[in-house]
Amino acid sequence: MKAARIALIGMMGSGKSTVAAVLAERLDWPLVDLDAVVEAKSDMSISEIFASQGEPAFRALEASSCLALLEPDEHFVLALGGGAVEDEGTRDALKRRATVIWLRASINTLIARVGSGSARPLLGEKIKESMEEILKRREPFYEACADYVLDVDDLSPREVSDRIAVLTKGDR
Repeated sequence: MKAARIALIGMMGSGKSTVAAVLAERLDWPLVDLDAVVEAKSDMSISEIFASQGEPAFRALEASSCLALLEPDEHFVLALGGGAVEDEGTRDALKRRATVIWLRASINTLIARVGSGSARPLLGEKIKESMEEILKRREPFYEACADYVLDVDDLSPREVSDRIAVLTKGDR
């Protein structure tokens, strides 16, 4: 049996934070959003960290924060940033210490959900091209890390949460 926590992974715009909140309420478990943890630790927004310290510094803080969260054996629902799985140590810890759900969405859904992308430091002006390139790089990591893959294009956050609850019943 897996550790008694559920981690949601996937691209920006896949609904990780929204679904995590709905799922945490359904399970009556605490909600942890990794981006919020990183922002609280650094006293800066993700965009500010990228601008002032760069992506490598952000990724290091993200990885260390995730590893620290996964160490104690506690129930919670964890929403990870889209790129958190690019770190091998994070992937390994997730596989050992959580039931991992990949919220998979099509490029069109992702683009519709991120809008202009102004709050997303990795997107730039050519959102579709950037999104496709990022997804191509990350997809193997999502695949390698996920215990379950859930296609979310046509599902509401509540429907996604319901499906996760059914999928993970034996893991909790």
